[in-house]
Amino acid sequence: RSGRVESKLISIRNRDRDDRFAFLFEANLQTAVDGEYTFFVTSDDGSRITVDGKTVVDNDGVHGEGEPVSGKVQLTKGSHKLRIAMFELSGGEALHAAWSGIRERFRWRCTGFW
Repeated sequence: RSGRVESKLISIRNRDRDDRFAFLFEANLQTAVDGEYTFFVTSDDGSRITVDGKTVVDNDGVHGEGEPVSGKVQLTKGSHKLRIAMFELSGGEALHAAWSGIRERFRWRCTGFW
């Protein structure tokens, strides 16, 4: 199934089941200036953030929600392809992601059920 997210909220609530599912969110990320950007994710189970096809954060594996995992990447001003992928095997479900840059900070409120 696919759909469009109309706000800054991405959610894993719109699913058919509580276990054995995956989500892929894709967006164009607009950066205002050249510089180093940091991406953060925490999830139950695995997740990954890629920017322009490069893995920036790899939080793969079967695990509960823990401390955020982060990664940094140099980006130029302009548009960049952002992908946030996650999967859930069993147990709790959660996804939280954020990014920050020189003059920018954004937190996706990506939630599931705990």
